[in-house]
Amino acid sequence: MPRRSSARSRSPFPATTYDPDHEQKSLHDYCTWSPDEWGKADFRGPCARHDMCIEVDLDLPRPERKERRKVCDSTFLDHLVQNCDYGYYDAGVKRRGCRVIAGHYYVAVAGKTAIS
Repeated sequence: MPRRSSARSRSPFPATTYDPDHEQKSLHDYCTWSPDEWGKADFRGPCARHDMCIEVDLDLPRPERKERRKVCDSTFLDHLVQNCDYGYYDAGVKRRGCRVIAGHYYVAVAGKTAIS
């Protein structure tokens, strides 16, 4: 049975369904290979939006899909940084650390885009 994210969620998608039985599991599990949170920054929303962005374009021809995916990836970074700023609005050093982590998440997905 699909699970919903916790009620304490600070995620912009508090009702996003996690469906472990979906045929595209990696597009329905928030941050597939990475933690869904970094301290006070909840990355589930950005990961879910990134997955939805990718899923919409799966039927496009490869060159178009790859270009659209770059837009998804860039927007993903913006959303991660936004959640870092929200989670650490009053903690400069931790906010900067969170932004570095957000950059690592972006590099991982942009690297996958480059080789797919």
